Amino acid sequence: MCSLRCKRDCYPCIAHDFVTAIDLAFAEWHQRMKVLYRCLQLLHDSFSTRSLPSLIITRGYREINTEYAKCAQATEASSAHPPIPYERQRQSANNAGMQICECEINPWLKRHRNQAERIEYLHRWCVAGNAADFRSIAMNASELSSQDIERDFVDNFRHEFHNGFQVNESEKLLHALERASTVVIVHDNCGEIAFDTLLAAEFKSMGKRVVSIVHGPISSDASFADAEAVGLVDVADEVHQTKAPTLGLIFSELHEDEPARHAIADAELIIAKGQANFYQFSEPKLPVRKGTVIISIMRTKCTYAFNAVGMTQNGNVIIALSGTELQL
Repeated sequence: MCSLRCKRDCYPCIAHDFVTAIDLAFAEWHQRMKVLYRCLQLLHDSFSTRSLPSLIITRGYREINTEYAKCAQATEASSAHPPIPYERQRQSANNAGMQICECEINPWLKRHRNQAERIEYLHRWCVAGNAADFRSIAMNASELSSQDIERDFVDNFRHEFHNGFQVNESEKLLHALERASTVVIVHDNCGEIAFDTLLAAEFKSMGKRVVSIVHGPISSDASFADAEAVGLVDVADEVHQTKAPTLGLIFSELHEDEPARHAIADAELIIAKGQANFYQFSEPKLPVRKGTVIISIMRTKCTYAFNAVGMTQNGNVIIALSGTELQL
């Protein structure tokens, strides 16, 4: 698979992403325009066919986070932890994910013992969680109660679960699991991470060591606090949060001494969740050892991504990324 750097059509898509994120974070028109101007200026200055889309979007979201924290601190008492946008949506997504785990997934797992079937079932929930994005689900969040937002997430998770996979190379993951002693999961969204936790528990039941990588709080990406909220820290052998808040893993943003970097470098099997991680792990030169198997689980969300995996429209994907030596 070729490198997935920015193309011309990424420019308006990234600009639209900024607009929707800013509208969701800020209620006042002047605040929205102030941050939008800075984000569009950043896009103009940094857009290049040599850049990963996720890196440019990350920088825009940092602008959003910075301005949001300033506004919040101007109106509220100071806090040891800077406020972040979308907190209500993040919590609602996690609550919805945990509700489905308790009421639907765990009862199903108790009735089914075939391991391949269990993993396939959990994969479908994991990609369903990736498909649900609160920038589309909860765009009118200011008019909704937390319970309404949570219900919207539950409905969307269920809908995407029943859609299944349009590209399914899960047999490559099952083969890789037979050989790997350690599985590194690079997580994506809040809510989705609840389903990832059950997948990690399934890997643990197979005798695998599980290392989870989450990100500093930004957009809908799950952080260490979310890993704690859904119980992932009690399942995985290690949970590492990147020092820099990024959309997906961005190697150029990782410090040399970060545990996440070392976990990736030593990995036998990497499961990369979401489209931002798909961009990064599709790069031809990665800081991984020879023979590392990299599997992407995601919902494609643009023409660029679904064309890259051979589809003609957006869909749910589990795919082994080329550029790795799949020793199956």
